[in-house]
Amino acid sequence: MYTTSAATPAFATGVAALAVSALAVAGTPDPHRTGGAALCAIGWCMGTSTERHVPQHPPPRIAISYPSLMGDAISPTVVKRHVARTLGALGACYDLALATRPHIQGQVVVDFLIRFDGRVAAARGTGFATDVASCAADAIRTIQFPRPDGDNVEVRATIGFRRAPVRA
Repeated sequence: MYTTSAATPAFATGVAALAVSALAVAGTPDPHRTGGAALCAIGWCMGTSTERHVPQHPPPRIAISYPSLMGDAISPTVVKRHVARTLGALGACYDLALATRPHIQGQVVVDFLIRFDGRVAAARGTGFATDVASCAADAIRTIQFPRPDGDNVEVRATIGFRRAPVRA
């Protein structure tokens, strides 16, 4: 399961800086004191929800289907396992989109080519949001797969992104 703690510290720092900057522009007397509530509003809570009576948003739900492959040079289970290792990056892609469009959800299809040496040669994403699709393709490009038995392997993976229900 994807957790927000899997995001990089630089990404979390950037989100916190954006929230504090937005509060400063809005004229909040001390943006550093009230930044926690703004961060909770976008799902990056600091502290408990009972301290501020702000609902916490659980991390988004990301589902990876079994990929379809051209050929049998590598197992679909192995491909799915390696794609699942990028859940942190995929969640960060979706979190960025949720920050500006809080109700979006849908599926992204990523077509990619695993080379004979296990590296991803090309990846292209399409789906419900072009920014999430291209970000997901970028995340998949970073994966190092085991060497396929034989030549290059064409893969199509479907990734579902859904906002988890809000807990009060």
